[in-house]
Amino acid sequence: MINQAPETAVDYLEFCDAKSFQIIHNWNEAEHIVCVTAVKVGEVRLLDNILLN
Repeated sequence: MINQAPETAVDYLEFCDAKSFQIIHNWNEAEHIVCVTAVKVGEVRLLDNILLN
């Protein structure tokens, strides 16, 4: 949905171990998980993260 907006592109969207920031592939791989993303909107690159558990 974000990629459909004009001049936007998702650089990455990953789920990581909140302590090591290593990418995880299974919810059981980490006690605490963070979702991290970067989205380009025009010339601006937006970074965000949220702790999921």
